[in-house]
Amino acid sequence: MCEHCGCRQIEPIAELMDEHFHLLELGEEIQRQLAGGNRYAAWTVLGQFADELSHHVDREERGVFQALKDQGDFAEAVVDLEGEHADFDEAISDLGLDQADLEAKVADLLGHLTLHIDKENLGIFPIATVTLGSSGWDTVATAHHSHDHKHTHEHHHASTSA
Repeated sequence: MCEHCGCRQIEPIAELMDEHFHLLELGEEIQRQLAGGNRYAAWTVLGQFADELSHHVDREERGVFQALKDQGDFAEAVVDLEGEHADFDEAISDLGLDQADLEAKVADLLGHLTLHIDKENLGIFPIATVTLGSSGWDTVATAHHSHDHKHTHEHHHASTSA
């Protein structure tokens, strides 16, 4: 993991990077379960992985990616990464518990995910860190905040009435 650009000192970027590492850990657990012959346990973890990846992608695309596109910076790279997100969703949807080649398909998916994460952690996140202006960071904050509302139940706003 690169620590030279200061990305991890920006909370929304650090959160996305932490989510990347968590997804990779889940991927390793899926592969351990498959290697041990426990497809049902692997399938359960795969369900968690798919759910967490979906939430992560939503936050990333509505936040950092949207901010970069709004600013006109690196839009082609962002669109390419969004295409990869769609590819991951399709690859996960195509998996089946009883597929003879499930292990190979999961290994392929996780290999592509690792490369994708490197593109984000070592490419687009450092770019965002140095190029996003205040309106871009507002977009990121809004995406993270609205995401938190959708996925937590204990978040409350203070009353604004006098």
